[in-house]
Amino acid sequence: METLLTIDKETFLWLNGWVGQYAWVDSIAEVIISDYLVPVVMGLTLLGLWFVGKTEEQRTNNQLAVLNTLASVVLSGLLVELSNYFFYRPRPFENYSVALLFYRPVDSSFPSNPAVVGAAVAMSVFFWNRRIGTVLAIVAFIYSLSRLYGGVCYPLDILGGLVIGSGVSFVTWAIILYVGFIPRSILRFARALYLA
Repeated sequence: METLLTIDKETFLWLNGWVGQYAWVDSIAEVIISDYLVPVVMGLTLLGLWFVGKTEEQRTNNQLAVLNTLASVVLSGLLVELSNYFFYRPRPFENYSVALLFYRPVDSSFPSNPAVVGAAVAMSVFFWNRRIGTVLAIVAFIYSLSRLYGGVCYPLDILGGLVIGSGVSFVTWAIILYVGFIPRSILRFARALYLA
């Protein structure tokens, strides 16, 4: 365990050590790392998915992806809150002199909230729409990497977040497949009200 934490720390310090080397990379990272760009892009993607599909089956799958995402994000958030209640890991800037490209979050470093949410969104969509899900997975990975580069999280925080978000997405996907009549009933009701 000690070796893993040492590798985690050294990897973080190496990657964060690049901050300041190339101003254009830092500028891009500052935009990506923000609380706005990636969450808004993901939210707009989900909104678009809700209303598009060339066939009835594609449209239904896209809407099930959105429902899967909503359930996954809520359940992942609850798991993070539960984890933070029992376990607190200090942020890298609390222990080391780092180059920060972001404000100083006060919650636990593990698991990384952006990694959890990014993975929950990307994988939930991937199970229903592989093309859009793959794009969202790349966006989620870059978002998580920017948090690491910007001095906010350790690599294990990102990895833990990706595992939690992906795992919860898989479980919610399996539940939707098992009790498919419930989400399909929700979709029928939404369509009757012209909301889907």
